[in-house]
Amino acid sequence: MTYTILLRRDVIADPRRLVDAVAPALGTSKIEAKMTIRKGRGIFLDNLPEEHARTISAALEQAGIQNFVVPQDRIPPLPAPRKIVEEER
Repeated sequence: MTYTILLRRDVIADPRRLVDAVAPALGTSKIEAKMTIRKGRGIFLDNLPEEHARTISAALEQAGIQNFVVPQDRIPPLPAPRKIVEEER
C-alpha cells in the first residue's frame, strides 16, 4: 500500500530542512529532491511506502508544517483538467 502526504495548509516548505528525508524516499539526488519539494504544495508527495511517508511526515512536523499521511486508495481521483481561455479588455 502506498501513501500520500497532504499539507494541512498550502505553505512553501524549506527544501534545505527536508531534503535529507525526501531524497532517499524518492531515490533521487538531493538537488532533484529540492526541486520536487519546491514544486509540491498542498499535495506534498504521493505514492510513497509507509515508512518513507512517516519519516517525511515527522520531518515536516519538526519544520512546523502540519500534515496528514493518507493511504493512496482513500484519495478520490481528481477531475481531468480543462483548458479555460478568457479574454478581458
